Amino acid sequence: MPFLVLLIKKKNTFLTVALLLAVVVLGVGYAASIGPWVVEGTAKANASEFNVAFTDHQAGDNVTSSSVESDILAKMAVELENVGDTATATFTITNRSQEGIGAEINDGNIEIIRGDNSEYFDVSYKLGSTTISSNGGTTTLEVTVKLIKATTEEKTETFSVSLKDIQPTVESAG
Repeated sequence: MPFLVLLIKKKNTFLTVALLLAVVVLGVGYAASIGPWVVEGTAKANASEFNVAFTDHQAGDNVTSSSVESDILAKMAVELENVGDTATATFTITNRSQEGIGAEINDGNIEIIRGDNSEYFDVSYKLGSTTISSNGGTTTLEVTVKLIKATTEEKTETFSVSLKDIQPTVESAG
């Protein structure tokens, strides 16, 4: 008799395991058949700093000094004696923005600031490139001052160049 009880217990255990396994298989099959699984989430790209600035300067003939006063302001002082004399300083503009954020610069972004004796001097500039690539790309701004009117007394004029409203551009991935 003990053998019969043991056989019935083994049969019950086997049937229980088989039944549980069938329920699991049916559950997985049903879950797979009810449609596509969708995983939802959110991705966020934080805004990067857009930073274009004067970073260097080089004084040419007749320039007594040139300087970068701030990221957006550069100055130069010149000494001119004869009508037609010129002085030129070259300023470097650098895009310090991260990779992928370029800059477009044009005449509307450059402002020449002059003092009270502007009738004696003509100020012009030449921009090297209107597109500045990201992550350390540069362009140059060459500023030339020309004496256009003779004077019998010393005339002093301060010349500054300011960068304003430069717009970022998105560079294509390369």
